[in-house]
Amino acid sequence: MNPKPEDYSQREFLTNYFEKMLEAVNNFKDFDVLTHIDYALRLNKLESKNMDIVDEYLTKVLAEIINDEKALELNTRSVYQYDNLEYYTFALKKYVKMKGKLFSVGSDAHYENYYRYHFDEEIIKKYEENFEVDYHDSLDFLSKEELKTRIKDAEALVCPLSEKIDSEIIDAAKNLKIIANYGAGFDNVDINYAKEKGIIVTNAPASASTKSTAELTFGLMIDLLRNITKMNSDCYDDSFEGWKPDLEELELKL
Repeated sequence: MNPKPEDYSQREFLTNYFEKMLEAVNNFKDFDVLTHIDYALRLNKLESKNMDIVDEYLTKVLAEIINDEKALELNTRSVYQYDNLEYYTFALKKYVKMKGKLFSVGSDAHYENYYRYHFDEEIIKKYEENFEVDYHDSLDFLSKEELKTRIKDAEALVCPLSEKIDSEIIDAAKNLKIIANYGAGFDNVDINYAKEKGIIVTNAPASASTKSTAELTFGLMIDLLRNITKMNSDCYDDSFEGWKPDLEELELKL
């Protein structure tokens, strides 16, 4: 039977939780991200004045994952639904002070509506600490006229590869100083015209995408080799014409 918060003092309950967490990170190394550093606090709310209860063991846990180069999860559902912002602020400040650099953002997506729960809000908040932000929070494309209107006073434009930034768009933003492409490519931007205007153009090549690019490449190679996409299409449109052995693959054994 799982221990219940009401059967223990807050100190006993949380100390036991972090003792088990420390035991886990010390003995199990086959993981990349430490998640749920807040879970016990969802059951037993911790006020800022009592952070000393978790301080000792949290420090040991963070030291271990930093040494092992593991990432620490920021759980947005915990912050917004369970109101654990004070604790996360305490934990993340400690992690950064201890030279922790690897982070992951999670949302407890056991249900569809929790996928990426408040991710965008957290990212935009960081920008708004230093800038006035106009964020297009939609998968729908902006029309050219709407984009021109919204960037007319902008000094910086962060855009995806799907947005065509031509000379007309650039001319609409009289104060524009930088176009930051959200992706590795930049062929969607008229670079020569931007250069004429003294506007910097940057891209965002991500080392993290190297693995997925390689996986996709091998996946497409196998697809072409085995005709997977074609055969799948044939099954759906009832154009499958039958099958016969590929004699080139046969091996003759005596």
